[in-house]
Amino acid sequence: MSDIISPARSETDKTEEKYVEVGQSVELKNPHQNTEDIAWKKDGQVCKMKSGKSIGNCDFGSIGSDGSLTVKNIKKIMEDDYILHNFKDGKLLLKVTYKLQVVDPIPKPNIQFICEGKKAAVCNVTYNKDLQFKWKLNGNDQTSKASKTYLLPSDISNVKLICIASFRDIQKESNSTDVKCKDEARPIDLNWMLIGGIAGGGTVLIILLTITIYCYCRNKKRQREAGKSLDLPVLPPTNRKRENPSRPHCNHPRSQSQPRTQTQTRPPPHQRCPPPNADQIINDEAEDHPPPRPRPRQKAPSYN
Repeated sequence: MSDIISPARSETDKTEEKYVEVGQSVELKNPHQNTEDIAWKKDGQVCKMKSGKSIGNCDFGSIGSDGSLTVKNIKKIMEDDYILHNFKDGKLLLKVTYKLQVVDPIPKPNIQFICEGKKAAVCNVTYNKDLQFKWKLNGNDQTSKASKTYLLPSDISNVKLICIASFRDIQKESNSTDVKCKDEARPIDLNWMLIGGIAGGGTVLIILLTITIYCYCRNKKRQREAGKSLDLPVLPPTNRKRENPSRPHCNHPRSQSQPRTQTQTRPPPHQRCPPPNADQIINDEAEDHPPPRPRPRQKAPSYN
């Protein structure tokens, strides 16, 4: 009996931290094979097992056939110390204290590729605690590449990558992803295509509407101008067969002796008078210098 108990006593009173995500379940292991007398304690509550069978109700979990305790649907308020007591023949073989730490769920990572310069893969995940990263290349663990960035091999054909982000006991894997560093252009997102189509259609509609308004206004202007030309009065035809057509009155310079009855108006600047002919010049001179009047004869002086 002493040979069995001695190794067990060396494992007595252990402490271990256990991390679990909110909403998940956790199994707190019984490290010893003995299940004769098991007791789990938490905050004054006790769950018991005798000879591999649970006794009574367990309010904070359930005991399995191997003496392990399973706690389901973890919440923040369930953070506490869960203590295992393993007895055999009334003696304590093992005492393990599990300090349960409840953390927020780790988001699922996704892999993005850097295809310029040195080709690499990046494990993208946002979390409020420091994470550790591991990679799998075609299903094989890459133990030497424990970082967020993974440099790709020169031959990337038929290569699949998995990124693993972990915190303590918790880890999350990305989907198995083909390396996407090809020369062809990336497909355009459907949403951007839809936005571009709507914007282009709106621009074309505005241009067509502008052209229509311009043509309408131009047509209206032409109609107004045509209506004005039809409303002009019709002048009687001039008799071009006159022998003495009217000649524009031209103001020739008069002599200083001739009085001016009124201010003479100047002809329009675009109207030029023809040079006076000889008869007109003689008449003008005759008007300016009339012949002298005859003097009466003087009687001869008488000498009486």
